[in-house]
Amino acid sequence: ALACAAALAACANRPVSSLDQFATAQKTKIVEASFFDDANFVFSAAAYIPTLDDLAALKQAWFDFGNSFPESSAISNVETETKKGPGQSVIVALFMTEYENADLRNKSMGWAVGPAPVTITELAERDVPLRTLMPIKNDWARYYLLTYPKDKFGNETAPQTLVVSNRFSKVELKLAK
Repeated sequence: ALACAAALAACANRPVSSLDQFATAQKTKIVEASFFDDANFVFSAAAYIPTLDDLAALKQAWFDFGNSFPESSAISNVETETKKGPGQSVIVALFMTEYENADLRNKSMGWAVGPAPVTITELAERDVPLRTLMPIKNDWARYYLLTYPKDKFGNETAPQTLVVSNRFSKVELKLAK
């Protein structure tokens, strides 16, 4: 029992890493919602609007942690879309207990996103840098990059509210800009 208490005390005094600090700050930028049918869990969704500043901070936190930034096709895709203009892309994480059914691109399951994006690209769900950029409650979520065009005046068109739904339910996510 004394050894357990000593181990807990050591963990409590452990310095917080730069990646932990980054992830904690990112959690304030993510909105999450879940849908329950009576007491039964149906699905949860989370959304986040990535910024170039956040991507640069992620890479700096990784470097400060003592590692070079790893190869990440997911982060490369997010960075490419984010460079096209602020507010034109949204990352959505989707979780349901039947993993294979949590596919936003699968219209046969009744999945829809409103307003409708121009593209929906699935990102690698096991990508550690992506999970650090968008830390959510459930580690088994699937991640998607949604892109929106600029309007004819060149203004950003990513929505302020995103609705994610399937045939049975929907959640509304108010995005932080």
